[in-house]
Amino acid sequence: MSSSKSAAAKPVDAARVDAAMAASPVDEQGLRWLDPQQAPLELSGFAWFDGDHTYRRLPLQPPQPLPPSVDSLANCTAGGTIRLRTDSPSLMLRVELPGPARMVHMAPTGEAGFDVYIGEPGTERFAGVTKFDAAADSYEVTLVNGSSQLRDVTFNFPLYQAVRRVEVGIQGDAEVLAPTPRIDEPPLLFYGTSITQGGCASRPGMAYPAILSRKLRRVCLNLGFSGNGRGEPEVAEALATIDRCRMFVLDYDANCPSAEHLRQTIPVFVEILRRRHKQVPILVISRIPTAGEYGSPASLAKRLERMVAQKEAVEALQQSGDPAIRFLDGSLLMGEDHDECTVDGSHPTDLGFSRMAEGILPIVQQMLGD
Repeated sequence: MSSSKSAAAKPVDAARVDAAMAASPVDEQGLRWLDPQQAPLELSGFAWFDGDHTYRRLPLQPPQPLPPSVDSLANCTAGGTIRLRTDSPSLMLRVELPGPARMVHMAPTGEAGFDVYIGEPGTERFAGVTKFDAAADSYEVTLVNGSSQLRDVTFNFPLYQAVRRVEVGIQGDAEVLAPTPRIDEPPLLFYGTSITQGGCASRPGMAYPAILSRKLRRVCLNLGFSGNGRGEPEVAEALATIDRCRMFVLDYDANCPSAEHLRQTIPVFVEILRRRHKQVPILVISRIPTAGEYGSPASLAKRLERMVAQKEAVEALQQSGDPAIRFLDGSLLMGEDHDECTVDGSHPTDLGFSRMAEGILPIVQQMLGD
């Protein structure tokens, strides 16, 4: 009995008994490290990069001061991508972060890691993820060891961390070309909450804007701000400075305190966007259900009240002469078993994000005319 208790008390190091659970080391011999800011590599997801030269999701000099939390969260790199075309059998990343992964209910691979997809736009398939020491603030890892066939490669940036530096490692004699072009139109911009940002996807490519980016073959900018997407006018002013945008998606219900807040902020937010983007389609999405609604009629009633407020706000804008705005009821996105699609009752798992993307996709395609 005592020996059994002693054995059970020892910590389990899965990496020692299963190599698939260990970090993937990098063999530096014969490698060439590429800067994603240099052609022929393609960097996207940071709309103000050309002016600010930093991996940041909002301009460093916005028209008005941003709420401090939004300003901080703008340094998270959700939605950023690096694309190239190469025949290198091995694909590596060298990454420097400002700090280690620290979230309590989100995998480090989603919070602070990259993942990689192989294939031309519309055919991408997941191929690997950075497996690293979550307590470290830098890592060098191998994501893929495979074919020497020339193919498109897409790396997705971390969802909940800033990135100070990243380099792509390939074999020294490998060919490097520009990636196959996506649809040559301005990006789609998704503004919202932690759910928009990607909490709590297991890896970056499973955030719903990233899934839609692959399905639509378009750049999708992720402007989700965890706990802080509240429809503030100063944030709308910053978003409106984007040079060109093909669509705005407003998904900030979950961070708002009341239905009245939504009634007041939606018209103002839309009016600010319309000053520079008069004909750009705008989609407003109400929040997905939460597990807390079970056994709580008040919680369910509150969400439905907010949903109605958004629907009525959009209808009022349509009646006032804005035909390019639509509403989508988020109640319909997760299915009847929506409680099984979250990590903590609110934030989706990869399954939840996949269902969200599938539900949003046909509406976006209709509005784009695809």
